[in-house]
Amino acid sequence: MDMISQLSDDLLIRILSLVPTKHVMATCCLSKRWLLFWSLVPKLEYDDSSYSDENYATFTKFVYGSLMSNKAPVLESLTLTLGPNFQAIDVGIWIETAVCHRVHAIIVNTLPYEEKGTMISLPSSIYTCETLETLELSGCFCLNDIPFSVCLPSLKTLEIINVEVSSLTRLLSGCPNLDHLVVHREDIDVDIVVPSLRKLNMVNYTGGQKGSGFVIDARSLVSLYIKDDVFNDYHRIEYMPKLEEAYVDITCGVRDHKFLKAFTCARALSLCLSFLEVLSPRSMIFHNLVYLTLNTCVHGWWDLVTHMLQDSPKLRFLKLHDVR
Repeated sequence: MDMISQLSDDLLIRILSLVPTKHVMATCCLSKRWLLFWSLVPKLEYDDSSYSDENYATFTKFVYGSLMSNKAPVLESLTLTLGPNFQAIDVGIWIETAVCHRVHAIIVNTLPYEEKGTMISLPSSIYTCETLETLELSGCFCLNDIPFSVCLPSLKTLEIINVEVSSLTRLLSGCPNLDHLVVHREDIDVDIVVPSLRKLNMVNYTGGQKGSGFVIDARSLVSLYIKDDVFNDYHRIEYMPKLEEAYVDITCGVRDHKFLKAFTCARALSLCLSFLEVLSPRSMIFHNLVYLTLNTCVHGWWDLVTHMLQDSPKLRFLKLHDVR
């Protein structure tokens, strides 16, 4: 008897959870014992890259069959990696089915909208899913029908990349325990007021228009990455007393040095900032700052480095670079 067959059912199901779903299904042929294992696997992963236009219906049928037949007490994750042939209505049904299975994580990666031209709408049930802990969406999603009654008490990680969303602020208001937020899209106009947030990664790139601006008020933030090349009317980041590290690249329209007050608790800072007004070097102390990287390509960088050197008593490492 082979060693794998001697393992317990629970351990075999855990091992199968690490394998793409199409390979899990193939184990049905091994023996009668394996015949039902595939329907108990709590992690489902689908990738349509190996299916041509001609046999894409086979992929769709396979997803429907295996997803609808899943009998795991709790679905730990649904992961979809989709190319140009998917149908938006199918993806919506798959996500809704996962929600009905009390899913913990939904991860969907699709082509950008410009390449596909079809938008996926999320089922309304996802906005009140009590078990959802991770939601990662990339590509052809349209989140313009977010209800006012969002309630996602378990959501810890939210990732939105190149997704159309009309009211991210409304979505965030229903996530009281959010820990990690990633937002990459054009012309971000949002108030990020999330007391529980510890990690924020935000990339705001221009869509050809001037933006109105953003507010970040996250007092528990430990790690911040922000890159913004949009000329906004305002940037406001509130003081972050727990901040440990921050990468801040904002080259359009930072009004004055008061903007830096939010980062005075950080131990490591990487700054690429262009100020509209000359820095005054006597207003704030960076008590914890040890590692500092400054970009010398932007306007006013010399004033910035002078200010930081004077007011960073623990500074040990300084790096200047001119890369854009």
